[in-house]
Amino acid sequence: MSFVFAQNNALILNNSPYITLNGGVSGNPINLIINQSNTVGISTLGTTNGGILSEGEFNYVDWIINTGGPGTYTIPFYDPNSSENIPFSMAIGTVATGVGHMLFSTYHAPGPRTPFATYNGTTAISFMNLQNSAPNSNNDTANVVERWWIADAESYSGTYGNFSFMPSGITFTFKFSPYEMHNLTNLDAQPLEYGGSAATTMWNPTIVFPGTYTSGTPEKFVNTTTVPNTNLYRAWVLVNKTTLLPIELISFSAVCESGKVILDWSTASENNNDYYTIERSIDAQTWETVTMVPGAGNSNTTLYYNAMDNQPYPDYTYYRLKQTDYNGAFTYSNVVITGCDGTKTPFNFISINQSMDGGDMILSFTAGEGEQYSYTLYDIRGRLLQNKSAKAVEGKNEVHINTQDLSNGIYIITLQNETKLISKKIFINNQF
Repeated sequence: MSFVFAQNNALILNNSPYITLNGGVSGNPINLIINQSNTVGISTLGTTNGGILSEGEFNYVDWIINTGGPGTYTIPFYDPNSSENIPFSMAIGTVATGVGHMLFSTYHAPGPRTPFATYNGTTAISFMNLQNSAPNSNNDTANVVERWWIADAESYSGTYGNFSFMPSGITFTFKFSPYEMHNLTNLDAQPLEYGGSAATTMWNPTIVFPGTYTSGTPEKFVNTTTVPNTNLYRAWVLVNKTTLLPIELISFSAVCESGKVILDWSTASENNNDYYTIERSIDAQTWETVTMVPGAGNSNTTLYYNAMDNQPYPDYTYYRLKQTDYNGAFTYSNVVITGCDGTKTPFNFISINQSMDGGDMILSFTAGEGEQYSYTLYDIRGRLLQNKSAKAVEGKNEVHINTQDLSNGIYIITLQNETKLISKKIFINNQF
């Protein structure tokens, strides 16, 4: 039998119980308060399963640490999607000088790593690139593990950016499930730097904490190097390179002229950018290299590039831009499509991602003008939840599928026209 009980203001999990925190939102969070300043404020006994299910930014473990430590504070988070323990630890090297508490939470963030966390408990992070001048340029999310972590020490000072009263000499341990890795390696930890206002808040390439990365099965975690209290920001991710976005891409387009495809793109800024690779595909699934173009290295001005594909596919061709920086890390642009013979755009799946606010899924596909299509949504048991038919526009189409009333979990979506059926598994997470 499992037990959850408190003793001397400490939480003790005995023989694999689960505590589920659910329903916290900005302005009205859920707080599991640990009123014990030393590291045994949370203890687990018995077998290794069980733990605390946060799975939402505002479902907090609220640990009243005050001037406790030095020592390691561990929250036994549990991932219900993989049925794995994913404990998060904060080892304090130097105790705080002020009285305060830490807010901890974590949640799975699939697709383009949405819903995004907030950088101050109120304002959502709106970009996943280096600078904030193009908040919709989130084309580096492929280089981020599909999970957010919150470690909020704001209560120690009362204002974000005042770190002097907070604990310091901290090392974090981030553990996550293998399915959240997105085929990444050499992971580092990075917080979003709060610069005093939304206009100066950014992913600073100098505030990155390399650590020991363990890639065994099923253990996957990152132990960071020492984090000073001046870098103890709220929202953290794991990335596979030291800069979240070497380039800030403004546009990428492909146009057919006289049987050849002209590819143009422009960037607002570049950081350690080595070169570009133009890739093409006949089905948006299998890709081959067309040509490579040198990058500018570092730039803070708008730059324009172009390339040519002399041998596009007979009908329509899909293109994407791959950018590689000096240390070998790379990122992809959005996919564009063009044709040279005037035939109808092929019916084909591109992607499905959760929207920025987590309220729906965005299904992207290509089709010909007026082409009849339909999509269906099933739960994992095969029960039909949604079914809709419509006519497509020429080229790229986007369908917003309302998922606000659905429980978190795995679903099946199908997309079809008169001759083709495409089926995909998706994960829905409505904790935002």
